[in-house]
Amino acid sequence: YLFLPIRAGKSPAINWGNPDTIIKLLRHFIRAEYEPFSHIYSFKKISIQFINYLKVLKEQYHIILWLCVPIGWFGAWKTKQKLVIASITLFISTTLGFMILINYEPNPLNFYLAEVYFIPSYIIFLYWILEGLIFISDKINKPYLNEFLACIVLITGFFILNKNYFYNNSRGNMAAYHYGEDLLFTLPPNTYLITKGDNQLFSLFYLKLVENRRKDLKIDPGTKKYIFNDQDVSPGMDNFFFSEKQDAILIGNTGIIPYGLVYTYASPQKIVKAKSEFWDYYKNRNMEQKEYYKDYLLSDLLVKYQLQHGENFYANGKKEEAYKEYKKALLEGADIYESYFEFAMKLFSKNRFNDAIFEFEKIILLYPERAQTYNYLGVANAQMEKFSEALKYLEIAVEKAPENSNYFYNLALTYFKNGEPAKTQKTLEQALKINPGDEKIRELMKFIAK
Repeated sequence: YLFLPIRAGKSPAINWGNPDTIIKLLRHFIRAEYEPFSHIYSFKKISIQFINYLKVLKEQYHIILWLCVPIGWFGAWKTKQKLVIASITLFISTTLGFMILINYEPNPLNFYLAEVYFIPSYIIFLYWILEGLIFISDKINKPYLNEFLACIVLITGFFILNKNYFYNNSRGNMAAYHYGEDLLFTLPPNTYLITKGDNQLFSLFYLKLVENRRKDLKIDPGTKKYIFNDQDVSPGMDNFFFSEKQDAILIGNTGIIPYGLVYTYASPQKIVKAKSEFWDYYKNRNMEQKEYYKDYLLSDLLVKYQLQHGENFYANGKKEEAYKEYKKALLEGADIYESYFEFAMKLFSKNRFNDAIFEFEKIILLYPERAQTYNYLGVANAQMEKFSEALKYLEIAVEKAPENSNYFYNLALTYFKNGEPAKTQKTLEQALKINPGDEKIRELMKFIAK
C-alpha cells in the first residue's frame, strides 16, 4: 500500500482513485471507488457477514483443528497471558473491526472482494491452533507424538497451500486479455465506448497503452463526458457504444440494441452485423473453460459473454435460445434484475411503452417471481390500450403481492377502463382494506359512484 502514493505521484496512465494523499489512500484501502459498501449498519447485517467469514475460515482450517483453539487459549493463558489477550484483540479488530469499517453488503461477491482484509485473522487463528497442539503434546508427552502432530500440521498446510494456489494461480489464464481483444473486435473504427467496471477498463487500457492497439478508440470510464443530452443530439451518435445497457442515453425513439459484447443505438447496418458476424468469432474462444473462471472477477467475464449472447438471441426473436444463455449466467451467480429493470423503467418513464414491454417480458422470463415487473408490464399494456394483456399481468401482480395496495389500484383502474364496473368496485375495496388512508383510491371510488 505504501507503493501506491509513490506511484500515484508520477502521473501514471491509469491512476485508480489517485491515492496521493492519506485521505485518498484510506478511501482506496476501503475500496470506496467501487462503492460496494454502505453506511447503513445493523446487527443482522454484521451477523451475516461474520457467518460468511466463519464459512471461509472453515475452508482454510479443518473443523477438527478448531478444537485446538480453546485448548491453545487455556494452555497459553498461564505463561503468555498478555500475548493471548493481544491476539484475541487483534483477531476481533481484523474480523468484526474490518466488517464495521468496510461495511460491505453481505453477498458472496462483496465477501470475495473483502476477503483480503481477513488474511491477518487467518494467521492469528493458525497461531491459536499451534498453541493448542503444543499444549496437547506437552500434556500427553508420549514418544513420537510431536512428530505425529508435526505431520498433521504439514499435511494440513499442504492442502491449504494447494487450494489457495489453485485460486490465485493465473499462469496461462488469458481470459481478461481475450475479453479486451474481443471488445476491440466488436467496436468499429473511430468510436466511443462508455465502460463500466474494471474488467473492461483495465483490459482495454492495457491493449491501448501497452500494446498500442486501436488508438482510434476513445474510452470513457463511466463519466459520460463524451455523451450528448436529449436537447443536443450529436451528429455522431452512431459512433457511441455502451458496455452496460442501463448506461445508454435514450434519444427520442432511437432503439438500443445488443451489438456483440456491447450495446449501441440501432441502425440497419448495425443490426445486420449484430445478427451475423460476432458469435462465429467469439465461440472459437472456448469461453467456458472452468479453470479460467474460478473466481468472481473472472466469472464475471464469462457471465458477460453469456448475457450478451442471450441479448443477441432475444433481440432476434429467438427466446428459447436466449433463455438458455441467460440461465447459464444466472447459474454462474449473476444477479441482473436491478440493471435490467432499471433500463425497462427508463423506457417506461419516457413513454416508450412498446420498448418497455419488450424489456419487462424479458425480465419475467428470468425472474418470474417478481411482482413489480408484472405490475409495470400491466400498466405499460394499459397505456397502449391492450387491456386484456394488462389485466392478465396485473392480476398476477396482486396474486404475488397481496399486501400492495398500489397494485390493486392499478388493477381496479384497468378494470374501469375496460368497462368492468363490478370488478372495479370490488378491487378498490380490497385496496382500501390494505391502505385505508390512500386518497387516490377514495378519489377513484367517488368518480365511479357519480
